[in-house]
Formats: sequence, C-alpha cells, structure tokens
Amino acid sequence: MVSDLAVITVSTVLPGAPGTGTFALYAKQLDEAGIDYYHDIIPYDQIPNMAGGGTLGFKVAVYRRLATTFMHYDRIVISDAFDVTFWGTKAEVLENIPAGVLCAAERNCYPEREIADLIPGSTPWRFFNGGLIAADPSNLLLWLHLLEGHPEYEPNMLDQAFFNRLLARKSSLVTIDSNTNLFYCMWGEPDGWYLDFDKGHPVNTLLGTCPCFLHTNGHSDRAEVWAKRDRSLL
Repeated sequence: MVSDLAVITVSTVLPGAPGTGTFALYAKQLDEAGIDYYHDIIPYDQIPNMAGGGTLGFKVAVYRRLATTFMHYDRIVISDAFDVTFWGTKAEVLENIPAGVLCAAERNCYPEREIADLIPGSTPWRFFNGGLIAADPSNLLLWLHLLEGHPEYEPNMLDQAFFNRLLARKSSLVTIDSNTNLFYCMWGEPDGWYLDFDKGHPVNTLLGTCPCFLHTNGHSDRAEVWAKRDRSLL
C-alpha cells in the first residue's frame, strides 16, 4: 500500500538523550499534523568527517538507503533531527514538493565562501543547505545515480562544497528552495531578521512565503524565534 508522505529524521544519538535540542517538539508537531515520521540512528563512529557534517559519499549512501526503504511513500522529507521544527500541514508539504528533488537553501556559502559571487539567485537563500531534502523516492534514487556520474563527484568531499560548486556552474542537477516555500534555514539571523510569525505560522517577511520547516542552523537565535511565535498568538 502506497502512503502519501513520510518525514525521516537522521541523527547519531537516540531521541530523548541529553542535548537532543527540539527533537521532542518536532516529533509532536509531525504527529499532530498526521504525518508519518521515522527516526534513523547512525552510530557516531560510522560518520566520516563528522566535524564537517559528513562526506558526500556518506550522504549519498544514507539517502539511497532511505529512499529504498521508504519507496512505499509518494513523497519523503529527510531532515536533521535536533535543530528542525515543523509548523505547517501535510497538504502544504505535499503542495511544495516538486516532481524532482528539492534541497534546502541558506544564506551562507559554506565552506568555500570565495565562490559565493559565482552563484546566481534572486533571493538571499541561494546556497545549498544539507539539513533538509524532499523528493519522490524513485526520483531521489535517479538523482543520486546522476550525482555519482558527475565528472566532479568526489565521495570524500563535503556535500555542501559539491552542491555549491554545481550551483556556481548553473547545473540542472541541484534545485534549492530559494523562495523558502517549504524550508527556512535561519543562518544569518538575528543580524538580518526576515522570519516572523502570523498566528503561529512562520512567514518570510522578505518574500511573503510561509515555510513549513524551520532549521535553526548556524548561530541563529532560537529564543527569539519562539518569542516571536508566542507574540503572534496574543
């Protein structure tokens, strides 16, 4: 039986362990939205270049395993576990997952900031973020195959570096959510606040979009995020 949507969170420790951030809230939000979710645990010592976020080859292997495992879903979202929260509905998520593969976008060109000016984009969210990805599982498998066949594919490099290089070359292989229709990565705030809330739902005040997933990556101010949401409910 084919189901419509699943969210798979990936981490290195058991949920509920010390230092697991907003995982409990995230799981509760998905449950209340009627979205199937699963938690995938990978032993810390199995992740190459953990300090850099894992290698490209490792990320490809994880995505392939999850896409194969969850092939019975029409759409899947694979996300970080401990710094992501959900504020939308199942219908909103399904509406904003394209036919191909959609990656999150952020405002920081990491780790090769020297290529930032080579990457085009009409919004500040024009760089790749590896914390969230959405796709049809079969399309995700095809995409991974195409990535491995790219002449610049190097499994030992950092995934963000590879994808930002593809963006600099205007490659059709990578599509990022530069309008934050689905994913909002908060790197750069509070220095440049664009995130606000309308009756509890996130709003990108620059673009007028209403993302469903918030990723508090970098040094974004989580306390102010929740304070903004609380004020929107008054």
